[in-house]
Amino acid sequence: MQHFINRHNVLSLYRKALRIASQTRSGETHKLELFREIRTQFETHRNLNKNTNDISHLLSDARLRLRELRELVDMTL
Repeated sequence: MQHFINRHNVLSLYRKALRIASQTRSGETHKLELFREIRTQFETHRNLNKNTNDISHLLSDARLRLRELRELVDMTL
């Protein structure tokens, strides 16, 4: 059951990150670079084993990075 909850949380964070990145006004090149980096970060851990401790740690780290991304994008507005 925890696997499905984690999967939902990961997909939710991924969508949020893409939405935040799409709001940047620093140019299309920069926006595409952000999209590429977000995808790379999530793809890196795609085949991670189902260890919930590892996944929980990565989710926590992703939330922190998402806040930092939000702050960076807010600076460009």
